[in-house]
Amino acid sequence: MKLPVEFYREAADTVTYGRIMATGAVLGSLVTAPKNDQHSWGRSMAYSVTGMADGLDGRIVRLHPNGPTAHGATLDEQSDKVASYATEATLAIKHQDPFAAVSVAVDLVRDSFVHRKRNQLRAAGLDAKSRPLGKTKTFWKFATNSLAFSPLAEKHPNLIRGMRIGGMLLSVVSGFDIMRSANCAISQQDFLVQKSKTK
Repeated sequence: MKLPVEFYREAADTVTYGRIMATGAVLGSLVTAPKNDQHSWGRSMAYSVTGMADGLDGRIVRLHPNGPTAHGATLDEQSDKVASYATEATLAIKHQDPFAAVSVAVDLVRDSFVHRKRNQLRAAGLDAKSRPLGKTKTFWKFATNSLAFSPLAEKHPNLIRGMRIGGMLLSVVSGFDIMRSANCAISQQDFLVQKSKTK
């Protein structure tokens, strides 16, 4: 029996909200942890599980041909950003990591420009999907944050700092990549519209 499209959409949204709540639980455990338990493999693994669930909501909703919606895509995109901001801000405070604080600031500026450009694409009826470089940036920052929870970060702080710098560079480069791609798509559409008017 074929299930209704609402089932897939609601299941995907449930996974998204569950991922946000699980991330909040991991961050809560860090906030309440004593000073001698700021880094643990248990917390690192728990955060890794929440990251592995990223993308599961998209796979679920695409099981139905009419499953994907603009609402679902926006919810998934914004939940990823909120989880990343909250994670890095918490690590910046609890681990006294200025690189994590700067990373949040870079992402906030980058994402404000990208969000505006994606809204322009959607208003024009164009595709606003993530770019491969953006997905690479998301994975890199997730891996960095996962390691930052672990005892490895305490023993090798320069490793995490280097990864943070790499993540910031990826944020900037992927932001420019999205802006360039969006401008090309909008220009091409404008050209086609003008061409059709001249016929």
